[in-house]
Amino acid sequence: MKINAKNKILILFLLLLPLHILFISNTTAKPIDDTSLQDVIDAGKIVVGIEAGYPPFEQRNPDTDEIEGFDPDIMQYIADDIGVSIEWVDVSWSVIFTGLALGNYDCIISAVTITAEREENMDFSRWYYRSAQAVLVNNDNPKNINTIYDINSTSINVGVQGGTTSELYLIDNNIVAVKSSFVTIPLAIEALELGTVDVVLGNHAILLDDMVSDTMKVVDTFNPEDFGIPVQTGSDSLRLRINSILDDLLGVDIDHPETNAYYTASYEEWFGMKPPYPTSSTYYYTIHASCGNNGDINPEGEIKVAEGDRIEFKFTPDSNYMVDSLTVDGTKVEPPSGGSYSSYIFYNVDSDHTIEVDFREVIVEDPFVIPGYSIVSFIIISFAMVSIITVKIHQRRLN
Repeated sequence: MKINAKNKILILFLLLLPLHILFISNTTAKPIDDTSLQDVIDAGKIVVGIEAGYPPFEQRNPDTDEIEGFDPDIMQYIADDIGVSIEWVDVSWSVIFTGLALGNYDCIISAVTITAEREENMDFSRWYYRSAQAVLVNNDNPKNINTIYDINSTSINVGVQGGTTSELYLIDNNIVAVKSSFVTIPLAIEALELGTVDVVLGNHAILLDDMVSDTMKVVDTFNPEDFGIPVQTGSDSLRLRINSILDDLLGVDIDHPETNAYYTASYEEWFGMKPPYPTSSTYYYTIHASCGNNGDINPEGEIKVAEGDRIEFKFTPDSNYMVDSLTVDGTKVEPPSGGSYSSYIFYNVDSDHTIEVDFREVIVEDPFVIPGYSIVSFIIISFAMVSIITVKIHQRRLN
């Protein structure tokens, strides 16, 4: 049988097709190797993004212009352990995460709070610093702001640094106060000193720093938070190496850290105190706070509370609603005599708890209502009865 040219090409194609499929499957199935750590080692340096305007975490030395602070100390320890130098990229906070996504640096260390939203776009190391948000006011405090809950008023002007967890707190909790967003936290503090804002929210350590005037004071703390070191998504080898070094600084037990001499010395230098982390004899408990529709409970969700701490939950019903019931650990709590619930406080927390609040609509009673009758019905019935009696009397007189 003769085979024409077209058939020869077809047979050759069919013979080569399995090899082509095998080649494609081998090349596409092979995972991409993570070289993030090796790239740093080969380069002899780790490129680090930072916003050097957030003392005492990071700042520029006024004499040498060198970047210094608690975060640079931590990164220096990491770089020394890996055996490389540091190349700093000082960048504005508003674009710092964009730079990481573009590969402009290997990681960031800049007082970055670990949040679920950020974890969707980058990978984090374990925490290396634990703190909380704080409320800063002037000493005269004309708006009488004493807790974080006192800022939820349209008459309050709150200063925050844009893009930080302080600003996210205002958004996530639907705070109705006027928000003033600043490029840096020192500008927000300056606005408070000038009286253009009533209060500033920020990291507790920042608001205790020397840059804060003696004419100001911290009146409350809220929202415990952990700082981590972000790397690009998938940079597992670099992230895991950083984690192992942070374990050396803080111990492997994330909930009960034991800081080494280097970490303790740096903490004392920049914060003026020993690390306040709980020891192995201190524990955290979880309080699950929830509410029904037509109102809010604050804070809400899974709240971690250190043993022995005090925490207050405040209830805010929607317009025309009130608190209907409060249940703590499965038991209904009776309201105060002659009053209603507005908050609940756990004192000296020593176990896990649950708290749930429900709301109901406020029924406004008509002051002109007689039980079982409306005032209109009462008038009509009364008029009818009077008319009947009048007719009867008139009939008797005629008779």
